[in-house]
Amino acid sequence: MAIAAITFTAILWHRLVIIDVVVFAVLVAIQSLSLFPAGTETNEDIAQRSAASSAVGSASGAGIAAVGILIPLTLLAVQRAVDQKPALRGRITQDLFVAECWFAFSLALGLLVLWFVAFKAATRNVTRTPHISLIFSLQLFALFFGIVRVLIATFNLIGA
Repeated sequence: MAIAAITFTAILWHRLVIIDVVVFAVLVAIQSLSLFPAGTETNEDIAQRSAASSAVGSASGAGIAAVGILIPLTLLAVQRAVDQKPALRGRITQDLFVAECWFAFSLALGLLVLWFVAFKAATRNVTRTPHISLIFSLQLFALFFGIVRVLIATFNLIGA
């Protein structure tokens, strides 16, 4: 029994992941442009910095927890997809693989946000620091695209 290799081109074009990437890039551009005036205020007391640090850290931690739940969920869907027809199995596993990639990207960005918050919160308001806000936004965007890919795979799995 020969198993067809999954190529990057097949996933990017045939599963329309290029749409994910383009929309992600547009969201990044919009978010980047919206953050230009973010670093203008510097007169903030320690209570404001602490509240901002807590909010960003908690939200990023929630995104990391969501990824921790969704990754095993996708593995469960892969186990269920193994019993499907080969053509359908390929589509489902490709979408789940793309979802795993988005989740891994979201996890890495979330850990980076937590690292920045830990080291920058003492000296500045992390919600007004453009690069921290941008990375946090990217974490949530990646989580969103991973969820969309899991839903597409689940739709294909249920429709089988």
